[in-house]
Amino acid sequence: MSKENKFKLSRTVPSLIKRQIRQQCNFGCVICGNAIIEYEHVDPEFNEAKEHNPEKMTLLCPQCHAKVTKGLMSKETVKRAMLNPKCCETGYSREILDIATEYPKILYGKNGMYATNCSIPIQVNSTPLIEISKPDNNNEPYKLSCLFYDSNNQKSLEIIDNEYYIFNNNWDVTIEGKSIVIREGLRKIHLKLTFTSPQIVHIEKLNMNYFGHMFEVDDSGFKMNGNQCNASVDNVMIGIQFELKLKHTDLSYVCAYWLNITT
Repeated sequence: MSKENKFKLSRTVPSLIKRQIRQQCNFGCVICGNAIIEYEHVDPEFNEAKEHNPEKMTLLCPQCHAKVTKGLMSKETVKRAMLNPKCCETGYSREILDIATEYPKILYGKNGMYATNCSIPIQVNSTPLIEISKPDNNNEPYKLSCLFYDSNNQKSLEIIDNEYYIFNNNWDVTIEGKSIVIREGLRKIHLKLTFTSPQIVHIEKLNMNYFGHMFEVDDSGFKMNGNQCNASVDNVMIGIQFELKLKHTDLSYVCAYWLNITT
């Protein structure tokens, strides 16, 4: 496949244009809302395009893109969807994660902090921020659920039983290799969540305001309201339990080591 069309326009779309297209489509396929996307020239098609015009381009998932390429979905259908993208209707883009049939391991930052064989790695009061459930049947994947909020206390990403939902209020979202990266502005990463393998979930970066309290993950590990919490846990029901007191009081935490509790 040629890297340029007859007008010498490169197939490589500039990053700024890509971001504009992601934002106008709310980070998902305009037809079905899938979060795994490709960039499509609609009118004109790439062969006749003289520029990468975001107003004439859109997002399609690989399946919908293939339907257009094979003539099984018309450009007119795509144009209609561009007027009311699927993610604008639902409020989110979505996709299913590949989680292992063995207990997933949660990693925080790069300092080696982890949670293994743990049903609820992090919980605030009675609300799990990360929860892992056993499968209903043998040889089925474990079920991962997570809640993430941005620095403005707006829900940015939710995972429910291995299906993730990326919400429209985000400034920008990219799927970079095995990572979901959510940004609040230029060079301002709110969340980098990497699925290193089906058994390893790596929270590489987090800047989260959970109802007035800051949860951070960076290279040094996990912090709550600026306090380092580097205790790894294994074979416990709840890894780290945060107890919210009154609205304007400090948030205290307990790192639980209930080694006799089976999960």
